[in-house]
Amino acid sequence: MSKHTRKPPASCGVVAVGWLPSTINYLTDLELGEEWQDLLIAWQTLEAQMSLLQGGTPGKGRMGAIASRPAVLTAWLLNRCYNVYPGIPATFSTDLLAWWNALQPRWRSSDTGPLPLKDYGGALDKALCKGGPNGIVTVLIALMWWGQGKLSAEEDALWRAMVADVKACVHALTPSSSV
Repeated sequence: MSKHTRKPPASCGVVAVGWLPSTINYLTDLELGEEWQDLLIAWQTLEAQMSLLQGGTPGKGRMGAIASRPAVLTAWLLNRCYNVYPGIPATFSTDLLAWWNALQPRWRSSDTGPLPLKDYGGALDKALCKGGPNGIVTVLIALMWWGQGKLSAEEDALWRAMVADVKACVHALTPSSSV
């Protein structure tokens, strides 16, 4: 289990139902910083708006590129033991970045860096706008695990860059109306 402090992020006016409260609690780690907390709030807003667009039912989506998803995440998703911190292999960050890239639309693909291109203007919805417990939250779970590891300065910078990229994608997916 993580040694990090877990407290709820600032309220964003989202009503949590079903699977959401335990997931929010699991993802909340104040030691991961303000950008991480901002990502969690943005994600909760997106989940709420997806639910509203579907008549109040929770979003149901599955992230693609299953073959590229880190194996430890796939195993954890089978039973979602929120009180168990899985062993993270040394290749986890590389595996997560490969999966994140595989999830992207072709126009965000980058041949020069570990992250997709910073282009959020196109239609990300088909690739990334997946709500519910098997949706984009699975990327956040894996991203949290990576951030909770012992990271070198270079790894920490890359982790923070991925947090910023995921957050920018979540903002691009969120309709401009407020919840």
